[in-house]
Amino acid sequence: MICPRCRDDGLKEGLGPRRALVDLCRGCSGVWLDKGEVYAYAPDPGKLFAAFRAAYQGTAASHLLCPRCRVALREARVEAVVFEACPACGGNWFDKGEVEALGRMLVPGGGVLPAEAPKPKSIPPRGSG
Repeated sequence: MICPRCRDDGLKEGLGPRRALVDLCRGCSGVWLDKGEVYAYAPDPGKLFAAFRAAYQGTAASHLLCPRCRVALREARVEAVVFEACPACGGNWFDKGEVEALGRMLVPGGGVLPAEAPKPKSIPPRGSG
């Protein structure tokens, strides 16, 4: 796939949070998320769905092309994060740092979204060692 920002064949499949397969650009560090993959970044997918639904209502033309189907992307906004959305295949393009910024807005207290919740460390009982 061709990166919409670099226009380079730099998109390579890799593992994102919660083991979601995503397409990453090694040139500009942008991320292409196919339809539905963005929800792997959200602790509350329902909240993200509502935010995206509103964002898709007010899109503007973009000069970038979808790496999947080569259709002109549309600029969408969720609060301060501006990203590109494909009206044909439903995928989303995020420039470097935008996915993480989106995640911080969706977590109470602004914390960074973990890929998976850390497992608590087990504490050995007293006198066992």
